[in-house]
Amino acid sequence: MSTENEKLLQIKKSCKGVKTVSQILLIISIVAFTLSVFMGIFFIAGSSKIDPILHEAESDGTLDIKLAFKGIQIGAVELPDPDDWSSSVPSIQQKFDEGSYSFIFGTYLFIISGAILTTIVILCLIRSIFNIILKEETPFCDKVIKRLLITLIVATVFIGLTIGWGFAILAGFVTWGIITIMEYGKQLQLQSDETL
Repeated sequence: MSTENEKLLQIKKSCKGVKTVSQILLIISIVAFTLSVFMGIFFIAGSSKIDPILHEAESDGTLDIKLAFKGIQIGAVELPDPDDWSSSVPSIQQKFDEGSYSFIFGTYLFIISGAILTTIVILCLIRSIFNIILKEETPFCDKVIKRLLITLIVATVFIGLTIGWGFAILAGFVTWGIITIMEYGKQLQLQSDETL
């Protein structure tokens, strides 16, 4: 077996591992998405029953959750202030004005589920990239490059919307660099195939 074939087998083996890991993360993300949507619905639909309990706990001072490890406080989860939230939709603003904590929790869970849904899309694209690599003879083919470009663009936009546009600009340059490397690899592969 030639060195080129050995390297190709190593690439396919690592791609199979990445595909498996992305599949596991995809399943975890789907479960997290489902839980966040259902819990969001639960909090918003049950706000008339949940809010009195939360307001009573707030007045008792037992609503904020303190996180401790072996007696050392490592953090706290504080109740969001409804006055900090606003909406241009009158019915939603009314819930904020009423001080509906459960509505805020539900809204927050829906925002989280949107981020998880984008993660699911990115994981599906990543999985498909490595699936294509496993099926093709070489990772330097047009199918892989196009799918990789789509994945990196979606990830860049997601980074821009969540972390910030400064990081998105960096991710854009990384995308450009990776695609340029892949295009160069494709040219080398074509030259290699022509010499054989």
